Amino acid sequence: TPTKLSGTLVAGGNVEEVFALSADGSRVVYRADEAVDNKLELFSAPVDGSSARVRLHAATLATRDVTSFLVAPSGARVVFIANLDTVAAFELYTVLNTSSTSTRLSGTMVSGGNVTDVRISPDGARVVYRADQGVNQRFELYSAPIDGSAAPVRLNSTLTPGGDVGQFGRLDCAISPDSTTVVYVADQDFDERYELYSVPIDHATPAVKLNGA
Repeated sequence: TPTKLSGTLVAGGNVEEVFALSADGSRVVYRADEAVDNKLELFSAPVDGSSARVRLHAATLATRDVTSFLVAPSGARVVFIANLDTVAAFELYTVLNTSSTSTRLSGTMVSGGNVTDVRISPDGARVVYRADQGVNQRFELYSAPIDGSAAPVRLNSTLTPGGDVGQFGRLDCAISPDSTTVVYVADQDFDERYELYSVPIDHATPAVKLNGA
């Protein structure tokens, strides 16, 4: 007999997205407008239904939404993008898979700034995210410990006027299998000339260009 894992849905509410969480398959994380129609929040539940689902952040206002989330390889931690603190700013948060106390990972946002994309390193220790954090509409690349134990660092070098990390509104980057290096596409040196760069994930040394001059 199927067991319902989600909570009671408000009229019009739906489970929008689900992801198997832990390596042993014991928990799932899902996004749903359970309490208010069209207000998407993030929840975790045991797959056997042995206890009630947990909202993975504080109860939010009807104007707040979780737009996307990722689960760390270990399954112990979830990162998500939401406008929890400021209605006009979508920021990056981290939370343990059974906790309702989330921590903001992204740095202070300039007015109009938002986190657009996030990646988790293969070892689950750090996140890499794209945001116009310092200057509105100038998208740069940042890295932070997934547990929020240190402030984020900017990975890209100073961008030329009009330059951005990524192109066509998306993040073009990859993290090496050993979780030490990030490669990314940006028009870092010349506006509208998108080139390939490499940088340590903790920005121990500056980014270097990989393609030819």
